[in-house]
Amino acid sequence: MTAYKISNLDFNTPSADKAKLEMALKAIQCVRTVSLSVPRKEFKFTWTGTEPSIDVLKAACVSAGFTLSRKA
Repeated sequence: MTAYKISNLDFNTPSADKAKLEMALKAIQCVRTVSLSVPRKEFKFTWTGTEPSIDVLKAACVSAGFTLSRKA
């Protein structure tokens, strides 16, 4: 699994917004699983084939209202 930091993910984030982020990431063609970690402010994912580019991940995060800060 590869992990990336989300700067605006915290304990006050509504569960509907967390679900929106998870769905946006799962919508990326090669992403198989997504796991959010609120205490660590990150998400981890597995993929098939080639790992998605940082630009694709950023776009998915932005579409859900989150900011991808860096690779964990």
